[in-house]
Amino acid sequence: VAGGPDCDASAGGDACIGVCASPEPPVEDEFVCPTEQVTECDPDVWGDNSCPPPGTEELLCLNDCQGPFVPSGFAVTCGCSPDGTVICSGVGCAVFQCPPELEQQEGDQCGGFQAIGCAEGLVCTDVAGGPDCVASAGGDACIGVCANPVLDAELSLDTGAESIAIPSVGGGALTDFSVSSTLVSSSVEYAVVFRNQWSSARHPVDYPGDAHWSPPVVAAHNADYEMWSGGGMASPGVQEVAETGGTGTITAELDDAGDSVGAFVVGGGVIFNSVTQFIELPVLTVDEDKNILSGISMVAPSPDWIAGFNGFVPVVDGMWLESFTIESQPYDAGTDGGETFAAGNVPLDPATEMFELTPDTTPGGDIFVLDGEILPVASWEFKLI
Repeated sequence: VAGGPDCDASAGGDACIGVCASPEPPVEDEFVCPTEQVTECDPDVWGDNSCPPPGTEELLCLNDCQGPFVPSGFAVTCGCSPDGTVICSGVGCAVFQCPPELEQQEGDQCGGFQAIGCAEGLVCTDVAGGPDCVASAGGDACIGVCANPVLDAELSLDTGAESIAIPSVGGGALTDFSVSSTLVSSSVEYAVVFRNQWSSARHPVDYPGDAHWSPPVVAAHNADYEMWSGGGMASPGVQEVAETGGTGTITAELDDAGDSVGAFVVGGGVIFNSVTQFIELPVLTVDEDKNILSGISMVAPSPDWIAGFNGFVPVVDGMWLESFTIESQPYDAGTDGGETFAAGNVPLDPATEMFELTPDTTPGGDIFVLDGEILPVASWEFKLI
């Protein structure tokens, strides 16, 4: 009992009369992040890490030592030591290990050496191909971005240093994707599945009893070739697909495109919706020079309606997508004026531009419509093999 009358206070309970008590935890020096420039490395504070000479850093660390991690305005560079700590040099030395009390919002940085978390409902997603880590490491092992578990196809991810735009697609929407660690400089192969979504439950008005799809066609090409697009004119090959489901003319067009088109594949046959809900296409080879994908199939029977996609580049920040799904809306090829699935041939001369069938443009305002909207009629699923 310090200060007691029975013995010297420094003697301790075992050498005199003491009092039983719970041991007190050792007092640890509290680490405080610096609020001003550091001019020296104090081993008692910073441990054995010493200031590296400027220019010797091997890796670029979180946010270039800016933002909440170092007071803004410091002209510093960062290096990562083997044990994962961070050393800043250029205006002094500092090792930062303060876990910031942050719950980053969507698009904010996360992960990193401080394992910065995201707000509830968000996950830390790796930024593939970033300079801070390998794409497969994941957000917790390097700098990531807070995002919804299923990314919105229109989302642009803010990494602090740059924005990574999610690829756009014509004719439909990208609904799901993941990024691989394979550089776009490598040729890759994709397994392709065409899946039916056109049904009497989703598209009840005038749904035909013999609803089916023509053999789907998917091609890899460069910007010098365009298979089809909303607002464009249908080629003879696209017209044949849209009106009859035939693929002979469009495959001839692909062959005639020469170096503008790489590999292309055609599905094995007609897909009747009441029997088969999906079909596996042959493997599609894609390379850096022909990295644009387009696809098409006929909504059958119909005057000239198709579903597909166009102009999609399956690349994010220099890496091929590991897998992705595109959902397609119905389009009018602009070559036939029929207004029902079973309408007779009504050639349009001149033809019109291709256009999406929406509640405002679909014949009668109700074909394909359910509760005031038109749901996707098909999907295209791709996966690296």
